[in-house]
Amino acid sequence: MEEVVLPYRPELIALKVLLQEGGGAQVLMSGSGASGFAVVPDAAAAGELAARVRNSGAFAVALTTLPANPIFGATVQTSTSVR
Repeated sequence: MEEVVLPYRPELIALKVLLQEGGGAQVLMSGSGASGFAVVPDAAAAGELAARVRNSGAFAVALTTLPANPIFGATVQTSTSVR
């Protein structure tokens, strides 16, 4: 979906760059661009990145997922969600 939406929404490109420059290892849109997320290494990095996004004028919140997937036992990363 990003390939279709991003050429028409330069503000989403700018937000994606901001998330990447702020340490987002993976930065993706969710749905048709209503929200996006960045995967970061820990809760502190998520909080710092969310603050950076809010300082740019966008809405952002730092979310922490479970430390491990209870079904598979896999470690889960922390992410920052923006809309």
